[in-house]
Amino acid sequence: MVSAEGPLSGRTVITTREMPGDLDRRLVALGAHVVQVPMIEVVDLDVEPVEGPLDWVVVTSRHGASRLVDLLTADNGRPSLAAVGVASARVLAEVVGREVDLVPEHQTGDDLAAELLTRVSRGDRVLVALGDLASRTVIDSLTAAGVEVEERTVYATRRRRPGAEQLTAASGADAVLLASGSAATAWADAGPIDAGAIVAIGPTTAEAAQTAGLEVTAIAEDHSIDGLVDAVVALLGRR
Repeated sequence: MVSAEGPLSGRTVITTREMPGDLDRRLVALGAHVVQVPMIEVVDLDVEPVEGPLDWVVVTSRHGASRLVDLLTADNGRPSLAAVGVASARVLAEVVGREVDLVPEHQTGDDLAAELLTRVSRGDRVLVALGDLASRTVIDSLTAAGVEVEERTVYATRRRRPGAEQLTAASGADAVLLASGSAATAWADAGPIDAGAIVAIGPTTAEAAQTAGLEVTAIAEDHSIDGLVDAVVALLGRR
């Protein structure tokens, strides 16, 4: 239910994830009028499961975490778990059935790689599940350290172009929220859209947006849905 008294009452906010979810619901609860303009589509890829003992399982997105069920086997043992951020960690914990061992304080691939390098040893066997457009920072860093990396590309990200009706609905909005580099690039490719401030979920997404020619107004301090909501409230909230 939309709150007429919420800090985002009277504000129109564009979300660009592939499906409406917790982000949209929270914005509505804060009073925002939410227009969902999906800029990406996630497609499952067929992958071979990983046989034999593993020392670590690493995911670089919530999509990668959700697809682990097709990768893990009974003979993997009890590997340690690492995720790039709190959202991916939450999904990883649900899939595996236990808490995640490592989530970097700064939720980026660079920080995940740096922290993993303090915990792995040469010869360790690590499964990394990721998407086709993901950065290879984690894989390259582990490989250079002598770790045996089992790389699995478990999903593909396809960019989408909004239709005329969606573009009309987006025009004149107060802000557009970008939760991935792929969405940022797709938004830029869609052409100049008068949708107010651009808010990125983290520095990696902000960098992709800026590279694509977008001017980023704000970056969430906590690189999560919570942080994205906080950033929008700080930027647009009515007091």
